[in-house]
Amino acid sequence: MSPDKPSIEHLGLKSKPSTQRPESEQTSAWDVRLITCDDPDYNAALHLAVCGNAPRGSRRNAAVDELLSDTIAGPLRLELVHGAYRDGRLVCAALVVESPGGSGLVIVPPLPKADWRLLGTGLAIRALASAAWSRSYAMLEVLLPPEVTQLADALRMAGFRFLTNLIYLHRSIEPDAGLESRLTGTEELTWVTYSESKEPLFCEAVRRSYVQSSDCPELTAIRTPQQALASHRAAGVHQPELWFVALRANDPIGVLLLSQMRRHPTVEIVYMGVAQPARGTGVADALMLRAVQAARSVSATSLALATDERNAAARRFYERWNFSEAGVRSAWIATPGEIGACGSESGFQC
Repeated sequence: MSPDKPSIEHLGLKSKPSTQRPESEQTSAWDVRLITCDDPDYNAALHLAVCGNAPRGSRRNAAVDELLSDTIAGPLRLELVHGAYRDGRLVCAALVVESPGGSGLVIVPPLPKADWRLLGTGLAIRALASAAWSRSYAMLEVLLPPEVTQLADALRMAGFRFLTNLIYLHRSIEPDAGLESRLTGTEELTWVTYSESKEPLFCEAVRRSYVQSSDCPELTAIRTPQQALASHRAAGVHQPELWFVALRANDPIGVLLLSQMRRHPTVEIVYMGVAQPARGTGVADALMLRAVQAARSVSATSLALATDERNAAARRFYERWNFSEAGVRSAWIATPGEIGACGSESGFQC
């Protein structure tokens, strides 16, 4: 309250408690619907989902252009865009970038706290989730800056739950005379690169690496190794020669999946895992050295990855390999059958 404006109480009046919530907080005031690529509102919906505001004229934001370029060039698909309308006007939107393997990344706008559009955004996300489950998605994911807590209620209303904070790390590809000396007891490893005929071997290596893993272990019960590989192939530019399985006596004990980023001279470690019996034997160091060498072979200047903040051992390992923190994102996930409900628990009232 501003100091120069007296409250009702100071005027000696009593306010009557309202039994009617503001119209913006009533779901009946919103019209949520799918927006297809031939809809006149499609361009505006993309901007509202990615940037939080509508475009000026016919111009598109660079982030929207990149999103469209990625979905046109690769296996990613952009078919689920839902907008929330008030009084016939599109005011907020959310979309799903569908990846092979039955997963999708939900893009939501960076709305400020107490923004009246938060409810509409939550309703759009819930509609997206319902549509995704009807298309046999296995999982939806949202990545947000940790400080963006105002979307938590909207996500819960749509059936999402907080998973963990992902720490994004990077390191430059500089010659390091000490790299070779970090390898102990891995001389007997042999390496297999990916091909379609080797898919079962890679699936088995991934499956073994999931056992007692501390890196987002909740996901292992949601996606099969086959689905995980399909999703990883869609990350960046897939090159089979950058995917490796480490064998010891023909036993798959390690897996390394690398991908070149589309617009940066960076190679991303999409997935790296070691079978439980082989942990602590130097296999992780061998995988990381292989990643550094492979990144140099494609003229990359840096390596990047993301790890679960709860995985203390992995964080110590990456620190030893001179990775530094580049950012943090809060990961929220939803699976079929988890559509939330309006009410006090969700923070929204219908």
